[in-house]
Amino acid sequence: MIPLTLSKHGRPTGTYRKPETTMDALVDFRRQHHGNNYRYLIFLAILILIAATRWIHQLIGEGERQIQFQTDRVPSPKHLYVDSSGTLEHQTGSLQQPAQHDDRPIHRCISLEKPNVQIRRDKHITRSNNGSHYFDVSGDGLHNATLGQLATIVITLPINSDQVNIKQTYLFSILAVGEKHMFTVPPSGVGINRLKVEYTYIPTVPGTYDLYIEHLEPDNRNQQNQVQGSPFELVVSGPLVKDEEVRSWADNLPSCQTIAHNDPSWIEGDWVTRKLASESRGTLRGGWIYQPKRCSFDIFTADDLEIVANSGKSTTIAFLGRSTERGILLSAVDTALKISEKKNIDRSKIALCWGFASVQLGSLRLVYQDFRVEEPRVKAKMYEEYPNTTCNGEWKNRKSIRGYFGEAVGFLCEYFREDGLWPDVMLLTVRDVKQLRVLMKAIPTRWNGTVYPIYNFKPNDPSLYTAAGRESDMTQMKDFRAVDERIRIIDAFALARSMRHTTETAPLMLKADHWHHWCHTSSGDLQVCSDATEMMAQFLLAVAIAPKGKTAWLDSLSTCPTKLNAIPRTINVCQNCDRHFEPRHVKPLAGPKQCQHHFTLRSNR
Repeated sequence: MIPLTLSKHGRPTGTYRKPETTMDALVDFRRQHHGNNYRYLIFLAILILIAATRWIHQLIGEGERQIQFQTDRVPSPKHLYVDSSGTLEHQTGSLQQPAQHDDRPIHRCISLEKPNVQIRRDKHITRSNNGSHYFDVSGDGLHNATLGQLATIVITLPINSDQVNIKQTYLFSILAVGEKHMFTVPPSGVGINRLKVEYTYIPTVPGTYDLYIEHLEPDNRNQQNQVQGSPFELVVSGPLVKDEEVRSWADNLPSCQTIAHNDPSWIEGDWVTRKLASESRGTLRGGWIYQPKRCSFDIFTADDLEIVANSGKSTTIAFLGRSTERGILLSAVDTALKISEKKNIDRSKIALCWGFASVQLGSLRLVYQDFRVEEPRVKAKMYEEYPNTTCNGEWKNRKSIRGYFGEAVGFLCEYFREDGLWPDVMLLTVRDVKQLRVLMKAIPTRWNGTVYPIYNFKPNDPSLYTAAGRESDMTQMKDFRAVDERIRIIDAFALARSMRHTTETAPLMLKADHWHHWCHTSSGDLQVCSDATEMMAQFLLAVAIAPKGKTAWLDSLSTCPTKLNAIPRTINVCQNCDRHFEPRHVKPLAGPKQCQHHFTLRSNR
């Protein structure tokens, strides 16, 4: 080692060879400057700082490799963020030059969730409703309840014993709203003397709740009064349950699309926030999710749906229903599109279509058809004329069709003539079993998709707030299943009922036609606000995309399909929605469809 000396100005002179190690440098400096402890200590501190920095970088690199290894096992990472105002914000990373495929691990296709995000809270029942002094409320479950034990609430009606035979309908809504959990209390029936209505429930999550008890007026849907004392403070006591234990329980449940849907009971559950939700599956964009007791819902983000769109494997979901069911389509479209693509969604053709409309993103197609056959005006005599329905040439000339139920049958005949439109999953509104039998005859037997008849997705149906009405509803759904082996059952009202205070007319319940409403959050990510319709959309997406579960779907991807976030993509919108066509009919599919290709949904106003 060649000595190094300093000039009188402190500059090095002579020849110098770079030390091979930090210890070599320390020894060199010590030899040349023994006795000068001040300079030695400074130099020693600098070397220690450099060594520590290198050691930290090594740890970080090892930690990143370990995180990558662990996230390979995460079946469905999430990528939802909330800004400081409490509205949701969708974070997307900028991409470099896109390639045909990316050989990185699958988990790199989807970004991770930001922890401890704020829960978005929409319109809730408020104290602004008029109070009602006509009803006395009592019961052991009014103020206190014990985890896992039956609790009762009793509402005494304002009638005398000599008025027992007076026919009058009394409807009530009981809803418990907590910080991270909410549940409804269904009616158990009217007492023998018809003077009291009993409600029973078994609490599942301890904590403090606001218990709203409201009287609904079926004859005047603008009247909705809270009973005196509402909202009550309800305290559910019991053994302490840690949030992480609940999340772990939800993680270990099977995906909901993988279990049997042969009866309505499979969907029994409550709404929870992401504090109690499955960490591996995620929540809706507002931070809530419906958690059944038997399974957990897989959540598909915009990034997930971009993978589907670029996969080359055709995926089609058909929504045949009223404007209420169109809200499910709108939530699906709102989830799939990027912020820049959906600024005009509320003014686009799909937002108000009394005919046929479809939105296609690559391999993903979402189809809507106005299909109001469940309207009360469709009487049995209108479809009993079609006991031996066959799809043949007579449906083309439409001369033999009477009533718009016949038009609905004709639509299905025409729709299934076009092989490219055949859906993987179809949501179908019906009025009763007779209708469903006839409609299923119009669907080719070689179609092996899945049909979910939907009858009770109605926020404003008074019968669904009564014990007898719900019993009849459940019986009819079970009868649906027996019509065809391709039919599966979903109790849409059970899923949505706890969100009946977030409809377009909130807090009024019976006045609402739609579960959804336009909201335009500041981030632009959430345009269609409705946890009920978004949850239904997520379920149908899961059935169509990942029938064996999202984990199995991710495992089936050998590489990440190209992500094109940095490049505008084409949105194909086809529609046959005549502005002069009346609603409450089924517009024939026959005739030219207008198809447009845009980078964003276009306004039609």
